[in-house]
Amino acid sequence: MAKTFGRWTVAVCAAAAMGLSGCGSDSDGAGTNGGKDKKSHGASAKGKDSRGGAGSGQAKTPNGVQKLSATEIVEKSSEALRKMESVRLRTTGVDLRVDRADNCTGTVTAQGDGSPLHLIRKGERIWLKPEDSYWATKRGKAALAKVPEARGKYVSGTESSSLVLGFHSLMCEMNPLEHGFLSKVEKWTKDGMVTFDGKSAVVLRGTSPEGQTGAIYIAVAGKPLPLKLESTGTSKGSGRGKEVTVQFSDYDVPLTVTPPGESIDASKVEGFSGMEPTTQGAVH
Repeated sequence: MAKTFGRWTVAVCAAAAMGLSGCGSDSDGAGTNGGKDKKSHGASAKGKDSRGGAGSGQAKTPNGVQKLSATEIVEKSSEALRKMESVRLRTTGVDLRVDRADNCTGTVTAQGDGSPLHLIRKGERIWLKPEDSYWATKRGKAALAKVPEARGKYVSGTESSSLVLGFHSLMCEMNPLEHGFLSKVEKWTKDGMVTFDGKSAVVLRGTSPEGQTGAIYIAVAGKPLPLKLESTGTSKGSGRGKEVTVQFSDYDVPLTVTPPGESIDASKVEGFSGMEPTTQGAVH
């Protein structure tokens, strides 16, 4: 599956640029609700993490990865992550559950008025629904003037049929370690142990040839899965770039996505809703 963490963070930060989501470091449990689990529209997470992933409530056995070299820890974590079938990804303004079958559900918070946009993907089909407060905004009123029946409904389409929906589906990705920035780091260094979200983790830091810096927090109990990733999209000589912090939890919790009922063709809303993506301020 040729999906990359870099592509995911570009989508998050570009969403911030278009006023749909936040982008930056998260200091209090990243997500749309301060780190508290909020049931997403159209999905349910059933059961516990039977594989002892980072989202499991079961007692964990120390895995000892902190005793390995930084490179060996990255390899162990990558191997463990490739075996996971689903994960919850959270960053500022974004809270999504994704799996390897291209299913996805969660929220992307509108930066302007703080209203969450509910995002669902099942296979090739994508749905996006604003909260009721959106329709009272200038953009929402403009959309209703053209398509009055859009209030309270999802807009739907595919990546190829809708620019907005295709853009948002970039965030429905599973594996952040196999490709992208992390795979470009030639040398990692260990930076001690920390407790993150109640879990002990070893911290690794690295810099890519392009000058991007990052840190990954790897669980030292249970499977050596990533708990948090910090990345700064800085290129050499270009100054400070966008900072992105992504938290990972609920590994291997089965994701059931239920498509919504009645929806509106996204092409009817695009062009006057204010949801069109822009490259201004995005990270490349």
